[in-house]
Amino acid sequence: MSSPSSNIKVACVGAGYAGLALARSILHSAPGAQLTIYEADEGVGGVWRKTSYPGAGSDFPSHLYALPWALNPDWARFYSTRPEILAYLERVAEQSGFLPYIQFKHSVQSAVWQEQDGLWHISGTRASAQGEEEWHAKAHVLVNAGGILSKSNVPSLPGAESFKGQIVHTSQWNDDILVANKRVAVIGAGASAIQIVPALQRLGVGHTDLYVRSQAWIGTPFNFAERDANFKQEAENFGTLFTNDVDIISRKNNATPSGTPRAMLNSIENALTGLARAKLAVKPELESSFIPEFSFGCRRPTPGPGFFETITGSNVDVIQRAVDRLTKTGIVAAGDDKERAVDLVILATGYKVDHVPPFELVGRSGSSLRGEWAKSPRGYLSLATPDMPNYFTIAGPQHPSANGSLSPY
Repeated sequence: MSSPSSNIKVACVGAGYAGLALARSILHSAPGAQLTIYEADEGVGGVWRKTSYPGAGSDFPSHLYALPWALNPDWARFYSTRPEILAYLERVAEQSGFLPYIQFKHSVQSAVWQEQDGLWHISGTRASAQGEEEWHAKAHVLVNAGGILSKSNVPSLPGAESFKGQIVHTSQWNDDILVANKRVAVIGAGASAIQIVPALQRLGVGHTDLYVRSQAWIGTPFNFAERDANFKQEAENFGTLFTNDVDIISRKNNATPSGTPRAMLNSIENALTGLARAKLAVKPELESSFIPEFSFGCRRPTPGPGFFETITGSNVDVIQRAVDRLTKTGIVAAGDDKERAVDLVILATGYKVDHVPPFELVGRSGSSLRGEWAKSPRGYLSLATPDMPNYFTIAGPQHPSANGSLSPY
């Protein structure tokens, strides 16, 4: 007897964390469904395959960044590096048997709902020995698992077209970029900036200018270089706890968002303030950027091993102003006529989190999702969208992301 789902075709876009989680759910809950995952890259990993800038890694504890059905007790660090996370995802995909369901180097360009046959008509391009060629497919269900970190936020900088040096976003980094003995400007003060600035020092950068506009709490620099028995045991205990006592996990998770006592937050803020002041004693003028006026937890804190030590070094300047414009050979900050010479500009400016997929999506009656969401994305339970039958988004609009891991625990 065939499964009720045996005739259902499910198309998924993206083979990162979200795509692998969907594969697990489909293969276990609807084993008869015909699943195909379209991945534009040459392997699994999503943002962890694309993002290869120096120092890239997780800003959340490793054990909570694993998939719940593939816990990893062998993380080498408390905050895992990008190569280790990518290797973990590749191992999960292979050991879980997901690879036969993934079409690599298949980029989705458009998906159009056809009411007459009740199917999504999907079109895209794929790399082949003959070059780029078109492909077409149909599916009853379409899932966007491209994630919220798939579109780089590249600011429009006046004068960029005349700059004679190199401009690169952290998401577009490649190994051909050399920084040794060069003057480098890093624009941004978020997670990617906090990670890449110390890494540039290890690569022998000549001088770094860091442009900072907003404030940020820098977390305590926990980063254990070696595994130990307690770290491994913690993972084993957590898996058992998650399986056998969900109530404890629920109470623990619910204690943080709204019920954290003010005294506890004050204690954390005092500790981080003391840490920042001690580390920034050489350059106390930087306290205004790294001892925020807002409370701890209002913005996701970033662990910054080596960051304070780096920005107080003799070959690093922190410019607490926005970039006004680029010249042929450098950068001029807002409110400052001084041109600072630079060879390489690194845009550590994050991603556009607008939930609009990177492909054209046309639903019932010709409605375009890009047009519908131009002003404000809206959906049902962050998953479904009006006039887009059987189209689902993982971590869509109004998704309760909070300040923790997005891995589905």
